[in-house]
Amino acid sequence: MMAHPSPLFTAAQREQFTRFPQTDERILSRYYLLDAADLRLVRERRRDFNKLGFAVQLTVLRHLGRALRPGETPPGEVLAFLAEQLRVDPACYTQYAARDPTRREHFAALCQRLGYSELSRHQGAELRDWLVTVAVVTDQPFALMSALMDEVRRRHLLVPRFSVLERLVRSARVRADQHTYGVLNLPLGGDLADRVDALLSP
Repeated sequence: MMAHPSPLFTAAQREQFTRFPQTDERILSRYYLLDAADLRLVRERRRDFNKLGFAVQLTVLRHLGRALRPGETPPGEVLAFLAEQLRVDPACYTQYAARDPTRREHFAALCQRLGYSELSRHQGAELRDWLVTVAVVTDQPFALMSALMDEVRRRHLLVPRFSVLERLVRSARVRADQHTYGVLNLPLGGDLADRVDALLSP
């Protein structure tokens, strides 16, 4: 029986990557401030709870590159910040959260409008190859996962399950090791070989 590879991340690190991050004024201003185009789009919804819920999904998608998970509620400061801009009661979000079909419909519409798509096999291979170039510099799993998630969002790809991302990190580390080993074992030309031998001599 093949042994399972040891995990790259602790439970605490996994949670850090998958939970809703802490928000401060800088994060709110960067990701949750609605511009004129956002407001026009949000105000196409008639009811207050739909306006607020749609705004939540719009801004969370831009910030985290994913939908809210079942039962996941954005931080109170996010709801308050969006509700103030829309002039609605933040408490009305509970009505929206209970309407799963509406949330799914809105999320699909937002993905199409903003150009987000699910990660394909080909895109996964491209991301892995990109990550190899990072892994050649550092093989620290935490740093690689941070870089990978940023790149996934930059490419307007929906952030997949953590296990998928972890496999990409693991594969990139292996390929980076192979690349480094191959470079170190390249034959060296005359003068360069002599200089390397001199450096390695006691």
